[in-house]
Amino acid sequence: MWYALGIFAALAVIGFILLIISAEDFSRPIDFTKPILHKRPNQFLACPQGYCADKPHHVVATYPVSVSQLEQLFEQGLAREQRLEHLEQHADSPNKNYQQSSAFFKFPDRITVKFIDLKKGQSSLAIYSRAKYGRRDFDVNKARVKRWLKRLDEQLASHTRAK
Repeated sequence: MWYALGIFAALAVIGFILLIISAEDFSRPIDFTKPILHKRPNQFLACPQGYCADKPHHVVATYPVSVSQLEQLFEQGLAREQRLEHLEQHADSPNKNYQQSSAFFKFPDRITVKFIDLKKGQSSLAIYSRAKYGRRDFDVNKARVKRWLKRLDEQLASHTRAK
């Protein structure tokens, strides 16, 4: 029995070390106009058509509101999110960064958002959501980005009706 426990403990330590080694570098700056995707599937990129250097997993719509209105509506849609932390914005970056942790293990995911002014009262946004640890994320990042975009659509519809 002690032998089996020792093997299990050794495998757990090796697994933990591999998890740490494969960790995503959250400190690297994100520039959506340069390649950012890596080979692991634990990420999801959503961008307006032709905006990002990488082919996005999802194409984001153009919204008939100013970039400041879009940002405000987006933030309002995030109010219901659990375990979401708005991180301090770097002075040299227009991106907003968020961190959301899983409920049980508290694994952090980083979400970077850039609001894009398309002029003439139109705007859009780019979102890159990725897991810090591991290789797979069971489509958590995909579900998050799609949920956030759906909430933005709901906020926009509500905003349009209120006009």
